[in-house]
Amino acid sequence: SVHPALLFALLFGEYHEFLAAQHIQAGAPPHETAHIAVQEHLRAVCDHVRIPKLVIFQVSDIMANQYRFAKTKGKQPQRFLHGKHFPDAYLYFKFSAKSLNRNAELLEFWSGLHRDKRNGGRPADQ
Repeated sequence: SVHPALLFALLFGEYHEFLAAQHIQAGAPPHETAHIAVQEHLRAVCDHVRIPKLVIFQVSDIMANQYRFAKTKGKQPQRFLHGKHFPDAYLYFKFSAKSLNRNAELLEFWSGLHRDKRNGGRPADQ
């Protein structure tokens, strides 16, 4: 089953990315823009539909973590892979990469790391 935060990210993620890009063009840092875009949009939706604050914060985390997928050097990928926000952020990243036909190389990189983690740290081909 899909929990509410991931569902909202999947439904509105492309729009949130668009809003975040506008904030970036205005000079805001990328990590903060994702939080701002999601919270502004989903709080406006709350005028018509009740969305718990916790869900809004979780959607913000999913969207803000999308920028971390571009970082594939050093120890950052392993730290992110083992963090509590990785599973939902990865599912959104995988969905958006495939549905929008983008980030194929990054998706392959992260899918490999994720596969290796599920195999107990051993590469999948062993």
